[in-house]
Amino acid sequence: HLTKRWTKVMKIPMDLRSKAEWKKMFKDAGFKTTARQVKDSKHRAKWKREFGTLFVIGEKIPA
Repeated sequence: HLTKRWTKVMKIPMDLRSKAEWKKMFKDAGFKTTARQVKDSKHRAKWKREFGTLFVIGEKIPA
């Protein structure tokens, strides 16, 4: 899995989270979120075709 290798390549700590976990984290920090999972059916990597890339967009909710 490419994302797991980024930790070694970039030499920075990372963790993997589910779509629900990311949305909750944003919400807990005071953001309204939308999330999209974008798949690439023509990509040669199986994970890109089946799971794709998760985009989470947060908008700060005014206090």
